[in-house]
Amino acid sequence: MLLHEINLFISSLAYLMLMLVWLFSRVF
Repeated sequence: MLLHEINLFISSLAYLMLMLVWLFSRVF
């Protein structure tokens, strides 16, 4: 259970990073 939550947290964090990189590439 804990491992699943950690995996979900890491995947959501990676998705957030991807969105930030995409926004920065759009701006600059």
